[in-house]
Amino acid sequence: MFAISAKKARVSQIEYTMIDYKQVRYWVDDLPKRGRTTFSVKEAEDQFPFKPASSVRRALARLSDAGKIHSVWKGFYAISLPEYGLEGIAPPSDYIDQLMDHLDSKYYVALLTAASYRGAAHQAPQSFFVICEKNLHVKKGNEVKLELVFKKKISENYISVVNSRTASIKVSTPELTAIDLVTYMKRVGGINNVATVLAELTESMDFEKVEDDFFEGAPVASIQRLGFVLDDVLGERRVAESLYIKAKQSGMRFKTIPLINSKNNLESTKKNARWGVDVNYEVESDL
Repeated sequence: MFAISAKKARVSQIEYTMIDYKQVRYWVDDLPKRGRTTFSVKEAEDQFPFKPASSVRRALARLSDAGKIHSVWKGFYAISLPEYGLEGIAPPSDYIDQLMDHLDSKYYVALLTAASYRGAAHQAPQSFFVICEKNLHVKKGNEVKLELVFKKKISENYISVVNSRTASIKVSTPELTAIDLVTYMKRVGGINNVATVLAELTESMDFEKVEDDFFEGAPVASIQRLGFVLDDVLGERRVAESLYIKAKQSGMRFKTIPLINSKNNLESTKKNARWGVDVNYEVESDL
């Protein structure tokens, strides 16, 4: 008699679990119809207040195993849509704004990714670069190669909103993109790669429209190196001149710096007095 009761209890538990799974699945399937392609685990749990949180999480795990959703951050999911192909992996552009809102961090799409949005598409970025105010670490096994770069303070003045396929995202302007490329050159393949991207980006740069606040968050050395590359390497005299004038008007003072920081004692071949740069490396652009 006891064995029969235990068996019925197990069957009842399986049926209860199946009901939980179907309810969560129906809720997830309905989100895209309402213009939503992401959600947090907490949000899912809040939808089913009378269900144990563990059962909701088990249902989400099953949906993930089935390829219906995939985790892009701990506690945060993106829904797999037909347009994502067989693997169903959402591109970061479709969820980065919602993810950063979930993480309560200011952000903007930056570096090579921002450059590609601004027309510099010579080299398609293999990673999706984002600069954010929180020092966040991407989880291991990240399929989409999301790369986060920490910046202590982000100003909204040189960031614009760009529409992606399913969302709006914040992208750095060409001018801020140029500064970031030089500042974080090691993250994007070195100064040769930076020069190649800048060569395409110069057409959309206009430093005449930036104000003094633009230089408050920019390292002086980055301004110097950018000016040198624009002026001496790429021959973009007009763009370089406008950068120089604006930098000086903001009160920025140049001290002599090496073109690249290196553990090896690279000797400078010449000095660019205008930008205060010791040229200890010969830059070669691919364009």
